Amino acid sequence: MMWPIRHFMLSLLLMAAAFVDVTSAVTIEQIEQAWKSHTEKIRSLDCRYEQEITETVGNDPFGFGEGAKDDSPERLVTQQRTVQLLLEAAERFALRSEGERWHGEKQDVVIRNSYWASNGRQSSTLLDGPGIAMPIGEVFIPPREPGESVFNNTWYQALVLSIKPVEQLRSADHTLKAMTLDENACLYEGAECKLLRIPRSNGEFSEITVDPRVDYLPVRFVALVRGKPYYRHVLTYQEDPEAGWILAKSQTELYAGANQKIHCSIRNRLKAIEVNRDVPDESFAIKFPVGTHIGKFIDGERTFFIQRQPNVQVEISDDEVGVVEPVIVGSSQLNRY
Repeated sequence: MMWPIRHFMLSLLLMAAAFVDVTSAVTIEQIEQAWKSHTEKIRSLDCRYEQEITETVGNDPFGFGEGAKDDSPERLVTQQRTVQLLLEAAERFALRSEGERWHGEKQDVVIRNSYWASNGRQSSTLLDGPGIAMPIGEVFIPPREPGESVFNNTWYQALVLSIKPVEQLRSADHTLKAMTLDENACLYEGAECKLLRIPRSNGEFSEITVDPRVDYLPVRFVALVRGKPYYRHVLTYQEDPEAGWILAKSQTELYAGANQKIHCSIRNRLKAIEVNRDVPDESFAIKFPVGTHIGKFIDGERTFFIQRQPNVQVEISDDEVGVVEPVIVGSSQLNRY
């Protein structure tokens, strides 16, 4: 009667050993291929997140004792926003961020909305809302450099990293060819994961924890400066029938100073998502409301305009920029998707 029990236990051990071996034997190439396979499932993504931002402003805003000093006392600034990201590629995206901003305990509440879009031929931005004197816009033809994209903006980096990890890392100046894999499994939230180290062109590097339970997508990202965390993303996923895995929530922390104090915290929670629908080209452009002062950069040359009518822009001088005129300012929005 003992042999069947021994045989059963031996089978369990062999199965466990085989599982551990597959996990531990994964290569960088396999991880990168898993990232690419994930990205290939997503032709387009329209996602909406509730975002909460808390940051401490004042004193040393740049961290690590560098940059300009702010002698004003530190104060807590909070923002609650709704973020909508429409994404096809690094050069084709539309970002809408709308919500409130206040100091301390709901003091000096203002509404500031920001918009950012690129269609591959030009990129544009817009700042609007009751919290500012007038809408301010910018247009860049050709688009800004790849380094100035939603792909490497710290506030939205976790969202893009969960969708297009290879493109996001490259746009943020990481050298994937020099990526290394820790041979030992690292334990993260009770699961055996893998730790990647990726150098950046400035001599620093980042660490990425990838989880086999979500097809080796990043679940933690840490950017290091002088060996200390500069900012950190923590990503949590949920299953999706088309995309496989999508970001359910994320938390980003930015650190400042030698004591690694949290300077800014950003939390995103998924509210709605639509995968792989056809997106018209006009969705990747901003419709400037009447009264917007716009700086246009065409091949590096800057000219200022004011949006006089929905389809009419008139050139203005440098001295006229920022001068409030008695016009009715319409509500701003990205072209409806």
